Amino acid sequence: MEMSYFNKQVDIGGIKFYLAGCHTFMVRSSTPLNVLSSAVMGGDLYQASCIINHTVDEKYDDRDPERDLRELARELYPQDDVIGLMTAIFVDKTEISYAEINKLKVASISTSGVGNGCAAGLPAETCGWSGPGTINIILIIDGNLTGPAMVNAVITATEAKVRALMEKGITLPGGKVMTGTNTDAIVVACTGRGDKLSYAGPATEVGYLIGKTVFDSVSRGIGEYVLYHQRGGSFKSD
Repeated sequence: MEMSYFNKQVDIGGIKFYLAGCHTFMVRSSTPLNVLSSAVMGGDLYQASCIINHTVDEKYDDRDPERDLRELARELYPQDDVIGLMTAIFVDKTEISYAEINKLKVASISTSGVGNGCAAGLPAETCGWSGPGTINIILIIDGNLTGPAMVNAVITATEAKVRALMEKGITLPGGKVMTGTNTDAIVVACTGRGDKLSYAGPATEVGYLIGKTVFDSVSRGIGEYVLYHQRGGSFKSD
């Protein structure tokens, strides 16, 4: 499969972004990353040197997506330490935001579809279905976060995602605020470099960078998604 550099890169040592064909976005690291994720493949606490976000047909309904991602990963990458996500959004629409403070560097890589909206705490039947949709977020943190801090990073990233949805005015059919989709996933991947960081809330430097980059990348992705649909186009795989 043809590999090419993605059209945007970031200043984090050893990290490169690629497109494999037209359906797979890849993050590759020259050294293993410490990862906490809810990914379809490789979710949990993990060490990984490759993270993929793969576009599937919006009618995809296989009962074993992890198997499908593993087969794909074997074609793309010779090692086993791979994290895998799925999306119905074309991965060339991936949004990347990057920021740094005092040697701390954070990149947020996201694909944002909002057709499968929901609101945490509301019954599933109140969350109207308007087609597949997933907000996938991959956080690359050039820092040394403890386990609890990585959980904290998930919370901060989720708050930033919800803020992006609110500021873009994305709501459910009944007008309730949408807090995400039913299939959102996140990957928090840390290089382990630098001083140990025990917290990643919004008031910390790393938390600020997480919030800023996630908000920026998800906001842009939602904006492009809405604009394309208003024009009658599609971000989704046919």
